[in-house]
Parts: sequence; C-alpha cells; structure tokens
Amino acid sequence: MASFDFVDAAAKSYELLWRERSYLVRVAAPVVFVKMACMLAIHVLYIEDQFLLSGLIKLPGFILEAILAVGLIRYVLYKEPIFIAGRSITAPETRTPSARYAGPMSPTQCVQAGFAMYLLIILCQTAFAGWFNDYAAMLQAQDMKPVPIEPTIWHAMIGLSLLWVGVWMFRLGWLYIPVAMGYSFTAFLRRIKGLSVSFYIFATWFICTLPILILYAGVVNILGLAIPEGVGIDIVLNTAVAAAAEITMVALQVVAMTYGITEILSSDDQKKSEQ
Repeated sequence: MASFDFVDAAAKSYELLWRERSYLVRVAAPVVFVKMACMLAIHVLYIEDQFLLSGLIKLPGFILEAILAVGLIRYVLYKEPIFIAGRSITAPETRTPSARYAGPMSPTQCVQAGFAMYLLIILCQTAFAGWFNDYAAMLQAQDMKPVPIEPTIWHAMIGLSLLWVGVWMFRLGWLYIPVAMGYSFTAFLRRIKGLSVSFYIFATWFICTLPILILYAGVVNILGLAIPEGVGIDIVLNTAVAAAAEITMVALQVVAMTYGITEILSSDDQKKSEQ
C-alpha cells in the first residue's frame, strides 16, 4: 500500500522555503506581480463572478505559476536552477548533496511535460468551477427551487459513491509532479491505486494550506483597520497580499508533495530490489 509521512513532508517543505527564502523570493516575485496584475484587471472589469472569463484573464498568471511549480520540483530534487521570466536564476551554493537525474527523458522534456500537465490540470479545474458557478447562477436567476425528495438507501449509496470518487480523484491534481520527475503518470497511478493515499495527499495539502490562510486573514484584517475600505491603496495592497499568499501556498504544496511522492516511489523501488 502506497503511503508516506505527510507530517515530515510538510515540515520539510516549510523548512526548505524558509531556508531558501532569499532565492525563492527572487524566483517568485515575477509570478506574484503577474498574478496581482491579473487580479486587478478582473476587479477593474467587474467580472469577479464570471469564472470562465476570469480564468481567461488569469491565464498569464497560470502559465508563470506552472513554470514556477515545475522549477521547484526540479530544484528540490536535483538543485537545478529555476527558469522564470525568460531567464534562469542561479541557485545559491548548498552543502546538501543533490541526486543526479537519470531518467529516460531529458531534463528539458521533463520540464515541458510537467508544465503541460500542470496547465492542463489548472485549466480543467477552472473550467469545471466556471461551469458549476454559471449553472448555479442560472438556477438562481430562474428562481428554481429544488424539488424535495425523500431520502432513501439508494440516495445514500449514490452520495457515498460520489464521495469515494471525489476522494480518489484528489490525487489527479498532483500528476504533474511525477511527470516533471521523469516518471510516467500511468505507472504512477498504478503504484497509488489504493484509496488511502488520497488521505495522505489531502492531509499534506491541508497542513500546507491552513496556516497560510490564517496568516492571510490576519493580514487582511490588519489592513482593514489601518486603511479605509474601497480606496485605491486598499485594493492594491489586498490584491498583493492575496497573490503572495496564493503563491506561498502553491510553493509549500508543491515542495511537500514532491517529498511525499519521492518517498512513495523510492520505497516501491526499494521493495522491488529486495525481492
């Protein structure tokens, strides 16, 4: 059964981001700036409630976010410098030895495949969220009330089945990580075919997300007390904080999942060698 120490993976993620903060801030700054510009454009155009159109406006930010995510994976594993904003940012010297990549694909192919997979996943998520939001808005506009249905055992079974599918599919949001590492995503899915690995992945995501959300809410509340709501500086500062918090969560999640997936793959390889 595939599993990993999600607490250790998350702890390593926080530790790496803090230890390498000066380098990662330089790498992430262009991504934060572009995402901030996209958010401001959405606010100026008053299209916050139009998910599909907003997703189109956010596309430049998604592209840079995908480049950053794949770069972080390669940096964590192989200490390869991260390529962002048209140039490769040289990584600082480190005493920690890094593994050498020896996969079937070239490093460039791994980066390209991981980038394409990340962008595909984020676009599918955006399209689904947009469709769901538009459908709900249409029902609300038509003032359609759901017809009351008496719950039965079949409804409970359908609900549990949908929950099972949703839990299992949560792993699909991280397929870009083994791809960027040079692994086949189909082979990776066969290794994590059990349901329990989704709970490890969710726990890792939760640990990397909740503290940043709490910190973000605290900063927003402080800004709300210090600056009148709705003025230009308030909008810009809140957007900047939101963009920085989003990229921080993405970085923490990517690094932690990279450690966790590496543990899964290495433990499986070790079991095969022992056999």
